[in-house]
Amino acid sequence: MRFFSTFLAVLCLAAALTACASPAPIAPGSAEWEVTLVDHSIRPAQWRVPADHLLSITVKNEDPQTHTLYVLSRSYTSPWDEADRAAVIAWVEIPAGASRLWQFTAPQAAGEYDVIAAPPLAEEGMVAVLLVVQPTEPLNP
Repeated sequence: MRFFSTFLAVLCLAAALTACASPAPIAPGSAEWEVTLVDHSIRPAQWRVPADHLLSITVKNEDPQTHTLYVLSRSYTSPWDEADRAAVIAWVEIPAGASRLWQFTAPQAAGEYDVIAAPPLAEEGMVAVLLVVQPTEPLNP
């Protein structure tokens, strides 16, 4: 009985220490991960996510300027116009040198959705793809 009590105490201590530890970055493809904005690019450039799930993205802006990211329900075509504004699913503004937690629900329909930086940076290639898959599909093929 004493062995069991000691084992249980060690197990509880290990669980408590694990809960206090800093979380490691979670790889893209899960519902939580990190994105870095650097050199006017979005890294990683493709985000594979489950449909209709809450996404929690830590966005780190390493560029010397504020960036605004948009997820669009349609393909982006230059120049930015009212149709693009109407197609915004989610957006976040990240000041230079800062990090922000960006949470939004992935679209229900599987497919590719454009993630763009506010123009004119989108035209310069600061884009990514939100690849939405059905929950039955693997996130890391």
